Amino acid sequence: MKEYAECNELRDVNVDGYRLQTWDTGRSVAHGPQHAIAYRFTAPDGVVLFESENFGCSPRDCIDSDACLRGLIGFLTCRPGDVEPAYFQDYTEAQLAFCDGDAEQLQTWGMERQDSAECPPPKFIEWAKCNQCGGKLTRDRFDRSHPDLCQACELRL
Repeated sequence: MKEYAECNELRDVNVDGYRLQTWDTGRSVAHGPQHAIAYRFTAPDGVVLFESENFGCSPRDCIDSDACLRGLIGFLTCRPGDVEPAYFQDYTEAQLAFCDGDAEQLQTWGMERQDSAECPPPKFIEWAKCNQCGGKLTRDRFDRSHPDLCQACELRL
């Protein structure tokens, strides 16, 4: 996947320990009028499970909205039985393990539902930034002596 500039970044969120990053590609998908969103979905252990530039955000949703993220998560958490078996023929072992493991739990993040006091939709939490340089902090940073600093800034102390 092409590397996108930080100015093209739309969202960088924590989804139950998984990291979902999205970028504006500046183009439409090849098969329709939807805006093409680039994305990277990374497991808590750092393995990139899904990465592409072809997600077609619904034309009714802003490309940086929670609704767009919910649509993408719904797409990423498809499991055998949800779609035809051929859909999974090119999946890696890590992707298939995700389908058999956490995908079902994460599907709730992709569900559109009405806001209510009894069952509010999950809130997307943006990944933290370094207090020194503004760089992104990863999940493992919170176990360090200076959790508010990135590794480069911590080394300068």
